[in-house]
Amino acid sequence: MKVQDLAEKNGKTTKAIQANRVFAVQENEQVNGNGKRRYAKISLDQKQRVFLHALETTEHPPNDSYLLKHSDVMKLVDISHRLAFIELSFEDQKLGRLLISLAPDTNFARQFSLLCTGELGPSYARTNILKVMYQGEWTESVFFGDYESNDGEGGKALVAGPNWATEHTHKIYKRPWKAGVVGGWGWEEERACQFAIHTRNCDGFELPGCFGVVEDGLGILTEALSQQKDITEVCISDCGIILSQ
Repeated sequence: MKVQDLAEKNGKTTKAIQANRVFAVQENEQVNGNGKRRYAKISLDQKQRVFLHALETTEHPPNDSYLLKHSDVMKLVDISHRLAFIELSFEDQKLGRLLISLAPDTNFARQFSLLCTGELGPSYARTNILKVMYQGEWTESVFFGDYESNDGEGGKALVAGPNWATEHTHKIYKRPWKAGVVGGWGWEEERACQFAIHTRNCDGFELPGCFGVVEDGLGILTEALSQQKDITEVCISDCGIILSQ
């Protein structure tokens, strides 16, 4: 199997993906630190969209699996309309996926993408919701993304911006305050990988630091907010990016 087969999705390729036999492999001692390979599962959803999951240091996939070079698979990503996903779970029960459209050619979006794929090592996988601010109010926001300590104190920047203290105020990051808008902590480099999903509309106001919007699945998050007593027990169990269709 070749990388191009993922884009064409012929019958053989589709069957192999459905059977969990297609993986993207990364070999990078500088990233892994121990020279071990890391593998990213490739899957399909009901709409036949191809998902590239976060890289994991796991046992070798089954011998009849197809292994593709991770950097080659990433070439199928349309950076002008990059779609990432995070999958939420509670007590090992999957709640569903949020699909997030990322702003093209921005440092925040590139950083978010890197943490969904795990290309540089860390990822958002297995990190918890950190907190909810103003729950039930029109400014309700849910915070995620501390890949370092998972307690809200970490999440150092992976991508160097021109100036993390001021870049978030740039006009390319300003968006109308609508439900589903995704924003970052660009003014604080030590927590610049943390992000917030805003769940309510606030007509007439703009938000700085925004780099994406939830295109599908926002209801999964709002339902979790209404049902879970301790929302910080909800975690990102999986994440990744959608390959170009």
